[in-house]
Amino acid sequence: MRREHEHEHTRGINDESPTVSAAELQKYLAGIEYPATKHDAIEQARENNAPEKVIKTIRGLPEDEFGGPQEIQKAFGDEKRDE
Repeated sequence: MRREHEHEHTRGINDESPTVSAAELQKYLAGIEYPATKHDAIEQARENNAPEKVIKTIRGLPEDEFGGPQEIQKAFGDEKRDE
């Protein structure tokens, strides 16, 4: 019985979590052409129907230009460490 209750408590947590994972960020940036600006990344994420939490995450990245997905991941990792 306790297990069911715990499961119900965590159901949907990934959908409602205010944080964004690195994989989720890359998912919504699919199709972006590099080099890309932060504005380009936001536009691509919107085109891919990203939730607002992803848009906010991109806006919060410390860099304004990215040469490739690895640079976005690095900026994302740097931002997460600063929180």
